[in-house]
Amino acid sequence: MIGTVSETPEAIDKIISFQDWLRETLANHPDKKYRHRRMDEVEELRSAILPQLRGVVREAHADAIRALQNPRRISLDQLRSPDMPAMEDLYPQALPIKTLMGYFGEVLAGVLCEYFSPMDETRWKVPAYLFGLHRHAFRYLERIRQVGKPKDPKHDQIYGRAGDDCLAFVLDREGKIVRSIVCEAKCLSKHNSNVLRDAHEKLNHEEGIPEDRIQVIAVLEERQRQMGEDPEITQWINALYELEFQVSSEYERCDLVCYICGNAPKIRPSWIDCQKPHSIYRGRRALEAIEVYLPNVQQLVRVVYGKEVDESEI
Repeated sequence: MIGTVSETPEAIDKIISFQDWLRETLANHPDKKYRHRRMDEVEELRSAILPQLRGVVREAHADAIRALQNPRRISLDQLRSPDMPAMEDLYPQALPIKTLMGYFGEVLAGVLCEYFSPMDETRWKVPAYLFGLHRHAFRYLERIRQVGKPKDPKHDQIYGRAGDDCLAFVLDREGKIVRSIVCEAKCLSKHNSNVLRDAHEKLNHEEGIPEDRIQVIAVLEERQRQMGEDPEITQWINALYELEFQVSSEYERCDLVCYICGNAPKIRPSWIDCQKPHSIYRGRRALEAIEVYLPNVQQLVRVVYGKEVDESEI
């Protein structure tokens, strides 16, 4: 782990950790089944954390970018109109800011899993993100690649990606999955109780094995096909396949709500109840709710994704 640095102007140029940038300001664990945490940004460190944020975002979208790349692009470039960009040159920064906010929420959920130990578990790993399955986003990019950005805001909407937002797992020493965590992520400029309710409701599936396990396998197998055999990726593929036959009493599925919000409550200590799960949640599993307060979060997302301000979005 990178060491903690002081919050002085001289320290801003130094590499800092996610734990430096997000400070836990409220934690309540009333029982083993429910945990609640609030994290606040150390705003003076926002500039310093940008390289790490850009790095995790770039890595999270790497599989989707490879899927968009045309292997014949170099040999055919002279036949393409100079006004028509390649798909991979548009992804993901050309997508609407609302879509990028959703993507950022999913990536930050993965960061919380790997760096902030939900359920007091330090071994969580996100083997792959599922952005490459967001077909609505790819169709949107193909439209603007050929005819330009839609002038009608109604045509600038993209349906969200179906399925789990982020999946993380724990491997034991034998390479078996002993824990999984299904994350539902929301990223908003302003608090919305309906969105928060929806996040909890989406975790109400009865399945103990995450539904998108097969999708993660497909992404990993495509990564191997494009990049060559990798022992670590092979281990994850085998473990995810074997999870279907998991009979170990050690195995546990957990749930996580990652609620990223631009405004913190002024009277209450948090938007999410600290004492008990949301009334809509009926998962009957270990649940952790993490609130992350990032003032002006939309601007942060723009900077991280390299998206320019569009006058139609103002």
